[in-house]
Amino acid sequence: LAIIGFVFYAVAPYTADQFFSLFTTPGGIFLDFIITTLVGCVLSGIIIGLSGSSLGKLLFGIMVVDQNGFKIGASPGIQRDLSVYVRGLGLGIPVVSLITQWMSYSTLKETEATSWDTEKSYAVWHRPSGPGQYMLNVLGILLIIVVTTAARVMNSI
Repeated sequence: LAIIGFVFYAVAPYTADQFFSLFTTPGGIFLDFIITTLVGCVLSGIIIGLSGSSLGKLLFGIMVVDQNGFKIGASPGIQRDLSVYVRGLGLGIPVVSLITQWMSYSTLKETEATSWDTEKSYAVWHRPSGPGQYMLNVLGILLIIVVTTAARVMNSI
């Protein structure tokens, strides 16, 4: 999204300034949650569709493929992540998101699959647990902490 912002300001700075000022109002902050999550899901869907994984999925040992073990492709990847956006992330709305994530987790525990993966028969492969995977899990958690902290520091500047 930062790259989109830089390009937008480079091409049409006045229009970009007007557009991004919408996100400074209380309602705009709410809209920012929804749009940021939507754009993230579309980009993630492309990456997962073409590679089977994202940085987070790679670190935590997860890959999304079709039933034959092949990558699902960009369009199905976007469709899958849009389903995650609605069913799993509750459109990025903070309180709704907690509820939909809990419901998705409950479904996963009961059926060993999420609704967005069983609907199109995607297979979610995971790396077996072991010392190497535990180290990657710790690295992933540390990366989440570093990125979150950096974002908060940048917002306070």
